[in-house]
Amino acid sequence: MKVLFLNPEQYVGWEDEPSNHELRLPILNCGMVREHRDYCYQRVLKAAGRAVMDREILTLVEEFQPDLVINSTTWPNQSVGSGLLHAIMGRGVPVYTQVWDTFLEPAPHELEWFYSCTCLGIASSISCFEKYWRRAEFGCGPRGVLFTTGHNVFTDQVRKVELPKRYDVTLLGSNEGQRTIFKKFLAGRLPGLGIFFHKLGGLIDWEKCQGASDRERLTDRWLPWDQYVEAINQSKVCVCAQTGKGRDQVKGKIFEFLACGAFVLADASAETRKLIPEGCLAYYEDIPDCLEKAAYFARNDAAREKIARSGYDWFHAHFDFRKFWATFLRSAVVGDVPLPSPPVQPCHRSAPSVPRKGEAHAEGRIQELLGAGYSRWRTSPVSAKIRKPTSLRSMLCAGCIRRTRPPRLSWNSRPARAPGTPLAPRNSRHDSGEPTSSHG
Repeated sequence: MKVLFLNPEQYVGWEDEPSNHELRLPILNCGMVREHRDYCYQRVLKAAGRAVMDREILTLVEEFQPDLVINSTTWPNQSVGSGLLHAIMGRGVPVYTQVWDTFLEPAPHELEWFYSCTCLGIASSISCFEKYWRRAEFGCGPRGVLFTTGHNVFTDQVRKVELPKRYDVTLLGSNEGQRTIFKKFLAGRLPGLGIFFHKLGGLIDWEKCQGASDRERLTDRWLPWDQYVEAINQSKVCVCAQTGKGRDQVKGKIFEFLACGAFVLADASAETRKLIPEGCLAYYEDIPDCLEKAAYFARNDAAREKIARSGYDWFHAHFDFRKFWATFLRSAVVGDVPLPSPPVQPCHRSAPSVPRKGEAHAEGRIQELLGAGYSRWRTSPVSAKIRKPTSLRSMLCAGCIRRTRPPRLSWNSRPARAPGTPLAPRNSRHDSGEPTSSHG
């Protein structure tokens, strides 16, 4: 199988970006890829502009003739455009788009990505995944939606290593948003309890250069990946914090900590509780509660190690990047197996409502305009409806999302195929790639 990777480059070289270690390397090492090419689109975009980037990507697609394009997104204004993605699919090449920082409700730019790929990958939000999955199952947008958190831990690298515990309590990651408050509070209180706190790693430091450009905000405490794994294994307590109040995400770092057998102290996120069973990590409700529990578990080796062992065993019993990505590649390219099952059963509501007048027409127009090209889509009245609202409720009011709620269905069921039936193959280069109501 031949795969073309479209790689972002936000803060460090693309080889060190999280996208490489959480998407590209797991796919390359799953045993299905015999040949690949890399294109760092964000670097070219910044240096030469979008027109040059688009032209080079299309040329590479035509010369390399990949079986699949992996599109790893970055900030919306610097990601690969919808018009280019449709041009790639129009050449018979399926496109997988990975969306990283999702919230509980689909964002306007995510909806644009949703309608511009063959398969969509969601990280961070189970609720957001369920909404996209439900729409895809009824023929709106791509042919499949994945939830990738946990399966994107590259365990050949992020693994348990027996090392002395040098750190009592460690906060790993960017020093931004709410984490700056955690850092100051824990660093100021824990030493008084005889427990030492360390803040390590991260790409952004708000305290260092707040308000500067993205490149200048790169923290000098960033850790290469091998040192990052060492720090996890050398920590008694690994604290995981959201970057903002109300940002109820599933943090990918939790799964990296679990993969290393570390003890995890995470915020009591409803999204995280949907995935991880009780007894595999500890939760805190607020910053004072985090302080109290961090101090307790740093001192209590038996209680800490029992939970850490349960989390390690649970993770490795449920997540295998090789199996997950090999199954995905076979489903997306060959079409002889179903997509990997989701980590939780999507929650359907059984009480349907009547669609508002014009909503079905708006839905069809969205896909029609996207198929006609990016420029028409961005300037269309329907596009304005998609880009302006900031919540799913406002999108419903704008007539961009159908109000009809689907009946209860299992993961592998949809009106167009029997349960367990694999996704239909795209017939390689012979498929026109034009989007339709089923995005076939």
